[in-house]
Amino acid sequence: MMRKLLALFAAFLALPLLAPGAGLAAENEAAYYSAEDLVFSYDAASAHVVDLSGQDGYEITGAGTWVLGGGMRGQLVIRAAKGETVRVVLDNASVTNPDGPALFAEGAGKVILTLAEGTENNLSDGEDYDEDEAGGDAAVWVKGDLTVNGKGALTVRGMAAHGIRSGGVLAVAGGSISVTAVNDGLRGKDGAAILGGALDIGAGSDGIVSDSGKAGRGWVRVEGGSVVIRARRDGIQAEGDLSVSGGELDITTGGGGREVTFAAAPQEDGGAAQGGMRAEDAPEYAGESAKGLKAKRSVTVSGGTIMLSSADDGIHSDGDVTVLGGALTILSGDDGVHAGGNLRIAGGDVTVLGSAEGLEARTVSIEGGTVAIRASEDGVNAASPGFKGDGSAQDGVWVKVSGGTLRVVAGKDGIDSNGDITISGGVVDLTVWYPGGGNSAIDPNGVFTHTGGQVTTSDGSENAAPAPGGRP
Repeated sequence: MMRKLLALFAAFLALPLLAPGAGLAAENEAAYYSAEDLVFSYDAASAHVVDLSGQDGYEITGAGTWVLGGGMRGQLVIRAAKGETVRVVLDNASVTNPDGPALFAEGAGKVILTLAEGTENNLSDGEDYDEDEAGGDAAVWVKGDLTVNGKGALTVRGMAAHGIRSGGVLAVAGGSISVTAVNDGLRGKDGAAILGGALDIGAGSDGIVSDSGKAGRGWVRVEGGSVVIRARRDGIQAEGDLSVSGGELDITTGGGGREVTFAAAPQEDGGAAQGGMRAEDAPEYAGESAKGLKAKRSVTVSGGTIMLSSADDGIHSDGDVTVLGGALTILSGDDGVHAGGNLRIAGGDVTVLGSAEGLEARTVSIEGGTVAIRASEDGVNAASPGFKGDGSAQDGVWVKVSGGTLRVVAGKDGIDSNGDITISGGVVDLTVWYPGGGNSAIDPNGVFTHTGGQVTTSDGSENAAPAPGGRP
């Protein structure tokens, strides 16, 4: 999929793994991980070495380091009290438990799962078993905080529901980790952090989830490593804030996005040439949520390389979306980027290869960076959520371009606002494939103001100041 998106990216423009903790802000370190999470080595002299071969279960009690090898059919149980840390080193270990989680950690203690260099490890639960009182339905179920690190490989199979689940903060700092799950791949109740390593997730529901509704929790942060997700529903979902500041993301949801096909050349009368597709003929996604990046409070992208192919919105927030840097390539079945509040782009490269609407929010501000959009409907749209207006201007709704580059190829409007449109800087190039019938490159319900920047449109609408209420 990544190869296909890169090829599409190149065509459209023609119209080393991070070290653990690299680039992490010092102020964030105290917030959700500690130095021990980034340590892959251990003191072999003081470690407990256990061969699991032939056993029907094994229990670890108290803090310390445990090195496990061999294969076992049963459950690995870890009992750690609050304030205790248990480091479990998997050294060619395989645990399969048909009657529950393969690894189950009770108590509020912390578990560090270290994958020994050069080893292959496996953890799998059964397809049908009774959950515990906390809903322990994952191949790896840790009630406290869980960190996975190291330089080895781990395969996790969540046969009953989820792959890896933490009741606290789930962090991945290293290792090559493959997760397949009937439901969610990774779940961190309070938060989920990807700091390094390589993750490959196949999920029957969501890829990575943090679902705590408590203040300051329910967040997901991607700061390094590489993540590949193939999910039936959302790729990464946060009940709170979602941020990407580094690493590589390759996410496909709901079977992937759809390409937008136009006639061979822009039309003059709103009609489509034979073999072309009118914007209104494009199917709209109406299935379950299958968004690439999704957060209830906010989404912030400041770095990294992000490839999204989603049946639903590529990036979605009920609140705000902010793009400060990074390289984003999006193929969407609905909106490329959608914010219920404010959408701000101040840096980075945002390429929407296909979408119904490229950017959609209550307010859209483009201050820098490069934005390229291909949309079957509007390229950029500003409107209040759920508004079914009569064409009159909405207060607090606007599109402002003050810098950067915005290039749009759209079936309907290039920039559509239920309020005002202001262009004061940057480079704006808008092509409307099917003009007329209410479609226009620049289409405000309020006032269009052009005070600076370079503006080019396919219909000449940059040269006319439309009356409030939009163009006929």
